[in-house]
Amino acid sequence: MKSTRPHRIHRTDRKVEQKIVQIRKQYRYCSSRIKGILQNQYKIMIGHMIVYQIICRWFKQTFIKTQNQTQIHQI
Repeated sequence: MKSTRPHRIHRTDRKVEQKIVQIRKQYRYCSSRIKGILQNQYKIMIGHMIVYQIICRWFKQTFIKTQNQTQIHQI
């Protein structure tokens, strides 16, 4: 029987993730527009859904940090 587990984890490079977050913070562009910028200006081939997932992950981390700091200050 063939294994169904993932044998490779395809992870986006940290520098690319940082560039995506930087563009998002600076211009507030959507994922498809950020994808276009990365392809045209930086020659980075990446899908818009990957960009969207990175933005969501970054937002969740930022939101959780903000919530935790707010709760600490309220105590």
